[in-house]
Amino acid sequence: MTGDPASGLPDGAAVVACLRDAPESLSLSDLARQLGVTGGTRFLHHLRGLVLSGEVAPVWAARIRSGGRIPATARALVLPGGRGARLLDDSFAGRVGLRGPFASTLAPGDVVLVRLGERQAKRMDAWVLGRLEQASGTTPDLDACALFAAHGLPVAFCPQALADAGACVLPHGPTEDEADLRDLPFVTIDGTDAQDFDDAVWATRTATGLRAMVAIADVARHVAPGSPLDQAARERGQSLYGPGQVVPMLPARLSDDLCSLRPGADRPCLFVELCFDTAGQTTERRIGRGWIRSARRLTYEMAEAVLDGTTSGSAPIDASLQALRAVDAVLQASERERGALGLAAREITFVPEPGAPGGFRPCRRPRLRTHGVIERLMVAVNAVIARCLSDAGGGTAMFRHHPLPSPHRRRGLARALAGLGRWADSERTLTWADMTALARGSDDDPAVQALLLRAQARATYAAVPGRHAGLGLKVYTHATSPIRRYADLVVQRALFHVLAGLAPVDADRSDGAALAAHLNARERAGQDAMRALADRHIFAYLRDKTDTTLTGSIGSMSVLGLSVELCETGVTGVLPSSALPSDSWTIDERHQRLIARSSGVSFPWGTRVHVRPGFGSGGCVVTLVPAPGPFVEAGGS
Repeated sequence: MTGDPASGLPDGAAVVACLRDAPESLSLSDLARQLGVTGGTRFLHHLRGLVLSGEVAPVWAARIRSGGRIPATARALVLPGGRGARLLDDSFAGRVGLRGPFASTLAPGDVVLVRLGERQAKRMDAWVLGRLEQASGTTPDLDACALFAAHGLPVAFCPQALADAGACVLPHGPTEDEADLRDLPFVTIDGTDAQDFDDAVWATRTATGLRAMVAIADVARHVAPGSPLDQAARERGQSLYGPGQVVPMLPARLSDDLCSLRPGADRPCLFVELCFDTAGQTTERRIGRGWIRSARRLTYEMAEAVLDGTTSGSAPIDASLQALRAVDAVLQASERERGALGLAAREITFVPEPGAPGGFRPCRRPRLRTHGVIERLMVAVNAVIARCLSDAGGGTAMFRHHPLPSPHRRRGLARALAGLGRWADSERTLTWADMTALARGSDDDPAVQALLLRAQARATYAAVPGRHAGLGLKVYTHATSPIRRYADLVVQRALFHVLAGLAPVDADRSDGAALAAHLNARERAGQDAMRALADRHIFAYLRDKTDTTLTGSIGSMSVLGLSVELCETGVTGVLPSSALPSDSWTIDERHQRLIARSSGVSFPWGTRVHVRPGFGSGGCVVTLVPAPGPFVEAGGS
């Protein structure tokens, strides 16, 4: 057997050789026995890692009887003459027969994602999961495309949608009804990897206070309702952004060019203007159509440096950003006054790193002041648009709902916080006012922030106005990202209808409810797909660190195990209870810890532990490495 002598586990070549020589498929225990290793959870996780990394091709993974715990999907090229398809992931694979409802829709030359079945005689049957095609204007990672297709998410644009996009043109400039804002030094502020620019910002101090404007890309101008382009955007529901991978909602002709607020380019827009007096009170709100010419494309880091005074863009841009900071102080006060939660989830990002496995290094995204400045300004703009549409009757718009956490969740939160010593009465159900007060005092307490976020309900789209509890708003919508979210495009169309002085479109509420349900489903599928894609990159980064001892911090817990956040990368792994020292483990909710009945060893929230990373069916899995001296280290993260 070849592999890692220290771990005692085989490499991909050894696994493939064993499967190739076997006359039939093997169970996990049979495979482990033939490879001379101990089976069990550790071996299963190792095999999953080999398949996810590509060391064991899916055609060979299909020969392992694992009860569905090891992926067995592959890419296949459809052959002419009804001869099935040829698998693309392994040179030893023969043809497969295609089955399933999609099989009859395929044409020779299509590349499809298939789930492999048991080999029958000389041929293996495969169930077609979806068609894989290149996204317009890009050459996407085919592994990512396979993953998107497996989640039911389209990748390629149909020829009719591409033709619609190709026929789009920009007019020469603003009409009499459109404001000419091209002399104002608008800037876009986005992440370093952003490719499409939905919104631009500008602010200034006035004799009576502050004035801020947000310009939003005019997408409705180019995408006619019901057109093939519109149908393609609706089917996607959103753009997908992964490590080095973008699958846009709109073809590149629009998303990267005609709609994008690129620096130095004249672009039509929807604008929202907010004016504040010296006391911070809103004195004017104005919505209109106009044209801008973005002065510069800034990243959050660049804008932060300007606010800190460590660099300069230009005098007009510097003055605008300083005015934006003053506007943000007003918006923060408003946020506190209306009872917004004011928390942001800690995110994992992937930094390009030449030489790193997979080309990316996972790390915790730093939270900058400029993130909050832009987020609060966009919330204010979305709220203004939502009120405008709600007052006009709603029409065909989409609204964003976020309900209060259920009493059950709030009682559980009270017990969890009491166990950490952050709440006095574990038996009293927390009110929303209690939660917002805790949030405001949790800037340096990641445990409280994590518990508060975990207690929240999921925000969803709806065809009627409704409350957004997390933001403390009676009505809210999404409007500032129409290039990448279909809901924002729907809202923009409805708003343009109102601005034109027309009566709101009397939408069929059942159609609106169906669209909201579709967008909610697409949002969940996109999140699941991007989480799975992130897992692939996390595995690629951690795969050569399985014998490296890392430090992590314990977060949530259950009788099935603990979640451990790796301090170096911010990646969260699962420490299964089966990997803990042999004992009977139980949760002490009052003190928020997992405790062993016999030995008394406990794992409180925030405890630092030494672990080694691996990969399992749910993502990153870690095993405990006892430290010299004390079993675990006391202390928070």
